[in-house]
Amino acid sequence: MPHTTIALLGTGTPKLATDNDVTKARVQNTGAYPIVVQATNGTTAPTSTAGGVTFGPGTGDTLALADWFPGVSGANRLWIYGPEGAPVSMSYA
Repeated sequence: MPHTTIALLGTGTPKLATDNDVTKARVQNTGAYPIVVQATNGTTAPTSTAGGVTFGPGTGDTLALADWFPGVSGANRLWIYGPEGAPVSMSYA
């Protein structure tokens, strides 16, 4: 299962967090600011944070994309939005 630490730079745009198709991921916000995790089907970035899952500082969970994002048909990529910037630890398959 790939593992990565993502540094969000506070750019105000979502960052693609998975470099291949995934079905499940563990996401941990290791920073001091909230993040929003979103899913898409493909590599086109989401256009808003609507439908995203927010994680506060020090929180996280394991996400089965089909369960957490039932409104995204065929969800296979995760995006993370952290407007203030935050490091995020992930493991996914």
